[in-house]
Amino acid sequence: MSKFDEFIEKIEEGLKGLSRTTLKEFKDTVTSDARDFLEKNKADLQRWTQLLADGKLSEEDFGDLVLGRKDIAEMYALKKAGVALAKVDLFKCRLVDLIIDTAFNIFM
Repeated sequence: MSKFDEFIEKIEEGLKGLSRTTLKEFKDTVTSDARDFLEKNKADLQRWTQLLADGKLSEEDFGDLVLGRKDIAEMYALKKAGVALAKVDLFKCRLVDLIIDTAFNIFM
């Protein structure tokens, strides 16, 4: 298993806890939207984590790149389910934090 596969696996594990603590009544919806986000950003995440591991990208720059994706994250299923925008934004922030923390734990 590659480090990137381990990274994705750890994020998937973290999503279980995240879905229980954030919007637990929409657990399946949260997981679906998060997986869509990861899939749409997979190529960039793979490139950025490799640069992070190689020391060519600082922790701060990596965090900024991932954080920049938060605003374009479309949480279609959550919005369709009628979840309040503030709750959707909170989930996106926690998802980004999960991605950044997981990358630092694996690639640093």
